[in-house]
Amino acid sequence: MADGGFVAVSEFVRQRAVLVADPYDPDAAGVPSWDAPSEVTVWGYLASISSTEGADSVRRQVLAAKQLVLDDADADVERGDRIRQGSRVWVVVGFPESDTNPFTGWQPTRVVNLEEVQG
Repeated sequence: MADGGFVAVSEFVRQRAVLVADPYDPDAAGVPSWDAPSEVTVWGYLASISSTEGADSVRRQVLAAKQLVLDDADADVERGDRIRQGSRVWVVVGFPESDTNPFTGWQPTRVVNLEEVQG
């Protein structure tokens, strides 16, 4: 369970691609693979930012933006990670931030911008 000050939080899974050998360039440092990502449980809540839908003659697409507010300012979440909750998966876009209160130095949360595309 969460150890921060929030009363109502949900469990999310942070997924991070692991580096694997590049079959086309064995001397390379590695390429990201999502086959068996590194996973860590994080706790927080989702806030909706926007949801838009577009359609053309070939497909319909929904783009949803959310903000995940984590109750741990030091949570290990980075740009490019994935956040999963049940069957929903979002991609972390931009840099997660842990704002500091200028009067007290308190850092209560980590704010992560998420994007989900369907279609």
